[in-house]
Amino acid sequence: MVEIMNRFEVSRHEYVSTSGGVPRTRTAEKTYETAVSLTEETGIGDFLEITQKDHLGIPVWCSVRPRERLGKVTAGAGITAAEARCAAMMGTIERCSSTYSGGGSMDIASYEEVGLTRAVDPEELILPRKPEIGEKFHWVPGQDILYDERVYIPANAVYHPYDPVGMANQLFRSDPNGLGTGNVPEEAVIHGIYEIIERDALSRAEKNKSLGIRLLPEPGTPAATLMETFAAEGIEVTMWHLNNAYGIPHRCSGCR
Repeated sequence: MVEIMNRFEVSRHEYVSTSGGVPRTRTAEKTYETAVSLTEETGIGDFLEITQKDHLGIPVWCSVRPRERLGKVTAGAGITAAEARCAAMMGTIERCSSTYSGGGSMDIASYEEVGLTRAVDPEELILPRKPEIGEKFHWVPGQDILYDERVYIPANAVYHPYDPVGMANQLFRSDPNGLGTGNVPEEAVIHGIYEIIERDALSRAEKNKSLGIRLLPEPGTPAATLMETFAAEGIEVTMWHLNNAYGIPHRCSGCR
């Protein structure tokens, strides 16, 4: 198996507040300036505003990557145009980074061959089927930042889109769940973890058929302003505070 290089060490950073409440170490404008410099590298053919496509007036931008087989278009919205551009560009970088381009190494082996104490057990990934003993999968090196240990992770849980080749088998259909970008590694980790927790809380709410407590945002807050924008167009939006096991505030919304 390939040795894990470039050990990641978590550092503390100062975060700036944004109008949309997204924690970043730099403003949306500065983040976008950095991200847009990667337009050619990420394969973006068009980057355009689509705010005018509906009547809400909420800023929305999108990028188009014509050479991609899946995920050609990535959209981003925000309270301001700068935040929408930033969201679209950072989302594009997420998708681009998650695509396997052949640059990294993927090893083919069974979980038993990798070593039970050196790899993530595929069964912990909530699979649609139970893996067979000795079944071959792709593995990529990673780091457990909680315990500061080197581990191997099923490539199916890392890359999107993921298409196994050779003798490797597929565990599940890949998805972008947990992707995160940032100005610094810690910022990207925060965004990725937040997304995992959000979707876990929503899944639990759907399974238990309980969305928790209905939430009314305080007047003058960005959430209240957005709800007023929807209401002006005859769109009813409801917000809910989801119960979760982590003690982290969660919200979900629905409209009709």
